[in-house]
Amino acid sequence: MTDGPGHRPRPSTAALLAPAAAAVLAGSLAWAAGHPPAPLTKAATTASPTPGPAATERARQLRDVERLRTEVASLRAELTDLAGTDNAGQTGKRGAGGTARATAKPKPKPVRTTPPPVQATTGAS
Repeated sequence: MTDGPGHRPRPSTAALLAPAAAAVLAGSLAWAAGHPPAPLTKAATTASPTPGPAATERARQLRDVERLRTEVASLRAELTDLAGTDNAGQTGKRGAGGTARATAKPKPKPVRTTPPPVQATTGAS
C-alpha cells in the first residue's frame, strides 16, 4: 500500500553541491580573466652606503653575543674554581698558609613534584 519512510528517494549531497561548486569555479575564472596578474617586483638594488635598520640591528646583536660569550667564559672560570671546593667549603689542596676558603652553603636540590591529576575525558585539572 504505502511505502515506509525508509523507501523515499533522497538526493545525494554531491548532487546538491555540484551546481554550487560549478558556479564558484566559473565566477573565479571569470574574475581572473578580467584582472591581469600583478607585476613582478623589481630586482634587488645595490646596497646603499648608509647602513639601514637591519644592519644596525645585526651589529647590536653581534655586540650582545660577544658580551654573552665573555660572561659565559667568566662563569665557567668561576665554576672551575668552585669545582675544586668540597661541600664543607675547604679546597682539596691546601695552600701554603693552610687556610681554607669559605664559600656559601650549597643550595638544596628542588623537590620533584607530580602534576595535579587530570580528568580523562575533558582534560580539566
